Amino acid sequence: GSQSLWSHATREAFRLDPLGWYNDFWLCNFPTHYDGYDANRGHEVLAELTEMGDVKIVTQNVDGLHSKTKFKWNCEEKLVEAHGRIGLYKCIPDVDT
Repeated sequence: GSQSLWSHATREAFRLDPLGWYNDFWLCNFPTHYDGYDANRGHEVLAELTEMGDVKIVTQNVDGLHSKTKFKWNCEEKLVEAHGRIGLYKCIPDVDT
């Protein structure tokens, strides 16, 4: 069930077995890319809002669609991808501080 799925969606589970976590959890539950998907009207409206002043967009989405809008905006500075983005990888420390 979903409890089993999300019990593996932790930093601790990743640290115990990074390769197993990636192969057995991540690849089984999430696409490796979002090619063929386009930003929708919601993405467009949020992008347009950033032009109205000191506005940043904070998203938990990892699909990268906020930066694929037809409306051109400064997503490099005004977009915060709280959980990262598919295809964007970084190392994590051995312990959290």
